[in-house]
Amino acid sequence: MAKPRYSFAIRLYRDKADPQAIGEFIEDLIAEKNEFVNEDGLVAAARPSTSPLHPCFTWNENEAADKCRRREARNLVKALRIENDAGKKTEALQYVHHPMHGGKRVLMSAHSVAITPWAKEEVSLRGALMLQQQLKSWISRFGADPETRALAKDVKSLQKRIQRELMQFA
Repeated sequence: MAKPRYSFAIRLYRDKADPQAIGEFIEDLIAEKNEFVNEDGLVAAARPSTSPLHPCFTWNENEAADKCRRREARNLVKALRIENDAGKKTEALQYVHHPMHGGKRVLMSAHSVAITPWAKEEVSLRGALMLQQQLKSWISRFGADPETRALAKDVKSLQKRIQRELMQFA
């Protein structure tokens, strides 16, 4: 059997780490630990500066703590929901590229997004593209009826549906 070729899905490590060396290292670690490797085991294996995993982690404790808190903030934003009178829930906050802040990503409330045309357009388009990607993935894995296939092709239709949903929270 040929060895697998490893690569990163995204350029997260910007040439600081070799995906092939990392993949082979983790495979060896899994074999060595009899398939008992979790996040703690990966961090421990990454501690030596000679480990191929080492450049993938933040070793400065203050910087690592700040990164952890930013991740916790993102998780908090993702978890927070609002509920309308009918009991329907949606995300309470959305990140948008705000023109008054130089196009930087900032948080807006669901209500503000729903009543601000450019924000509603951005959020609904992002949602439509994400839904389209999920539908295409579903179709390629499991097949689909013609109506689902047509829906996956029509981003504008998906976007309009999402905008209607957003207006329920305006």
